[in-house]
Amino acid sequence: MMIRTMICTTIALVHIALPEPAFASNPKVLTEPLKKINLYEVAHYWGRIEPLNLAHLYSPIQGIVKEIHVKPGQSVKKGDLVAVVQSSEIGLQMRPTPIRSPISGRLFGTHVSIQSLVKKDAHLFTVFDPLNFKVTLQVTPEDSKHLAPGQTLPLSMDGVNLESVVRSISPEIDLTTGTISVEVTFTHPNSEKVALRPGQIAQAEFQFNHHEGFLLSKNNVKKRINQHFVQIVDQDHKVSEMIVEIGLRRGDQMEVLNKDLKEGDQLIIKASSEHLFTGQEVELSAPGPAGT
Repeated sequence: MMIRTMICTTIALVHIALPEPAFASNPKVLTEPLKKINLYEVAHYWGRIEPLNLAHLYSPIQGIVKEIHVKPGQSVKKGDLVAVVQSSEIGLQMRPTPIRSPISGRLFGTHVSIQSLVKKDAHLFTVFDPLNFKVTLQVTPEDSKHLAPGQTLPLSMDGVNLESVVRSISPEIDLTTGTISVEVTFTHPNSEKVALRPGQIAQAEFQFNHHEGFLLSKNNVKKRINQHFVQIVDQDHKVSEMIVEIGLRRGDQMEVLNKDLKEGDQLIIKASSEHLFTGQEVELSAPGPAGT
């Protein structure tokens, strides 16, 4: 007798509810509209100021300086008595010889003192006109192309700001320095309040290459290997990369050049994601005025 035992195994199917996969939200970006501004290049050059009118006073005789009536820096008028020289030649009873200023100005150089023995034609004093000066600038040949006689240049020295005029430009290049001499002149109207002295350093400035362009913070200009690019959000809220050339630089700002960039384009200046790629859809956290 065979006894068969049937063993039934019941398999219960248990349904476990799994969460649906979460899809990452689009990165948020902050943008600002591109806007062109007036740009230009600036060149600075330095030189020493020299008086346009300078008079050197010499002794007409050999003798001894008996009197000096003017101190260095003191103003004189044309014809004022500056000094007196007495002949030192034995046997000659000559009257003291007055030394007078041939121009109105200020005493700059004093080369003698009272009781000094001087020879004939010895240099005694220097008087200069404190109103009119010149500065010689050594300019690169490339920069000199942006200058012309009669052009005005801002000039500054020791807190004094003046306007100078290009007087002449040398046609020759200095073989030692490789520069071109440019002479500028200026008038100092407040010479009684703020005195300028020959030899002071002056800085001249001139602007050139005026044009309109986009000047951006260097933080908004990205670099990949040897290429610079900026990221723009288009009307479909998608990222677009624009390869740019770098033009002028001003501190931490730089000019970007690309003929396809236009005013109103929404430049990405901040993003919630460190890396954005071309065609990626983004969410504007602060849309620019252009209404993208």
